[in-house]
Amino acid sequence: SASTPGRGAALPRPMPLSTRDLIAVAEKRDEEAKRFFAKYDADGSGTIDETDILTLLDDLGLTRKLKQDQTNFIASCFANVGSEDGVLPYPKFRAFYNAAIDDSNGKGKLAKKPSAADQKRASMAASCLASSKAEAHPLFPNVQPANSAELADFSRRLRKFIVTQGLEEAEWAKVMAMMDDQVPGKLVFEDLQSFVRRTEPKGLGLDADSMPDVALQRVWVALDGRRGVVTQDHFGWLMKLVRVEEAGSTA
Repeated sequence: SASTPGRGAALPRPMPLSTRDLIAVAEKRDEEAKRFFAKYDADGSGTIDETDILTLLDDLGLTRKLKQDQTNFIASCFANVGSEDGVLPYPKFRAFYNAAIDDSNGKGKLAKKPSAADQKRASMAASCLASSKAEAHPLFPNVQPANSAELADFSRRLRKFIVTQGLEEAEWAKVMAMMDDQVPGKLVFEDLQSFVRRTEPKGLGLDADSMPDVALQRVWVALDGRRGVVTQDHFGWLMKLVRVEEAGSTA
């Protein structure tokens, strides 16, 4: 009978892929990446929001293969690849995608250490991923969103603050920047909470009696769309809410 290798015998190494096979694998990978990227590029702008990057990589089945913590990995990617005004065009997304594949294979460690802003971007991306998997709001599952009257009241407080700062109402983005200057155009709940509690002129100066924590949480739940992040679009909608309400009352 034919002899069989012993337990200690080395298994034969797989044949290396030919150049043609490597090109075919790369092309297939690129097609898959483009297809998933297009799914998240809802407006056809050729970009995705930077906070969607972990959700997209998870959709591709890559996050569970990462060798390091997913939030730390994405923070390193932001440090080494960067983003463009809060969005990722396809080439930058592809760099994140390739880095995830390298990390899952245990190679290609990124050199540059993430800054506090990179870490915050990564935390936002992690919140969005958690939100995509949660049935209830990921931060405040038992809190109902604020109603239109509560939102309008909060909007008035913000508009009053803008006036006291000597700004025009249309300059509300500057107030948003006061809440957080690390990641322009995006807020987490702690940014809003800190701004509301800080004394004037650096905040609204509202203590827990003037605006209880649950009231602030209700505002947040109404604004963030269960993503854990409030964008300029969300904030701008809030700032315009009173005008819309006033226009409706005079119609």
